[in-house]
Amino acid sequence: NGIRVRQRVKELGLSESVGRCVRSMEAAENLLRLSGRSGQALRLAANDELGTLRFLAGTNLAAREGTFTGTPREAAGRFLADNRALLRLEDPAAELRHIKTVTSRDGMSAIRYQQTHGGLDVWGHDLVVRVDGSGSVLGLSGHYRPTPRLDSLEPAIPAGQAAAAAHEHLAARDAVSGHGLREDPELILYPTAGELRLAWRMVFAAGLSYRTEAFVDAGSGELLHSLDLIYRDGPATGSGQDLSGQSRTLDLYQVG
Repeated sequence: NGIRVRQRVKELGLSESVGRCVRSMEAAENLLRLSGRSGQALRLAANDELGTLRFLAGTNLAAREGTFTGTPREAAGRFLADNRALLRLEDPAAELRHIKTVTSRDGMSAIRYQQTHGGLDVWGHDLVVRVDGSGSVLGLSGHYRPTPRLDSLEPAIPAGQAAAAAHEHLAARDAVSGHGLREDPELILYPTAGELRLAWRMVFAAGLSYRTEAFVDAGSGELLHSLDLIYRDGPATGSGQDLSGQSRTLDLYQVG
C-alpha cells in the first residue's frame, strides 16, 4: 500500500513536503477529487513538522448538487468530513470545535475551529475553512496535527496542587506577591518538544501590572511555559552604533 501511495503522490506532481501529508490511498483520492473539482490549479502548502496541510486553496472544493441552501458552517463541515483522510483527522466533527463564523459584506465566510481531543483543547491548534457566498468551499488554512494518540487524559496532579506549584514558582522567579488565580484552571493538551502533554492552563494576576498565563504539566507538576499578558508599551533606553562605529545611547519606544 505504501508503494502505491508513493506512486500516486508522484503522479499528482506534489512537492515532497505536501506528499508527506498523503499517507493513504484514500488521502490521495481526496486530493485527486479536489483537483478535479477546482476550476483552477490547487495551491498547497504543508506543515513539515506535523505532517498536515497548512494551506489549501482552489474553487468549488466541496461536493454538492444543485443550488446550495445550507449555511457556510454546514458547507465547511461537509468538506472536512469528505476529506478527513487527507487532513489526517479521523472524525473532524468530533475533533474540531466551532469557534465562530465571520462573514464579510461580499458574502465570504471564514469558519474557525479549535482542534480538540477527548474534549480538551489542543493549545495553539486551529483551522479556518473559507466559503464564498454561493456555498463553494475555497480552501483552508491553519496549524493542527493528526488525530492525537495519548495513553490517558486523566491528570495525575489535581488543579489545586498544580496552581500552588505555579504560584510558588512565579513568586520566586518574578519577585511578585499578592498574585492569585483570575480564572479556574483549565485542563488542555499542550504541545512541547514535538509531543502533546496533558497540562493545566491558568492565569495569575496582581493589580494592574502583573498578569501571567502559566501551563503546568498535569503529570509531573513541572511549569512548562509562562507568558506575560501585560502589554508594556512606553519609553525605553537602548544603544547602537553610529556610522563612525561609536556606541550611542538611544531614546526608544518599546512595543510589547
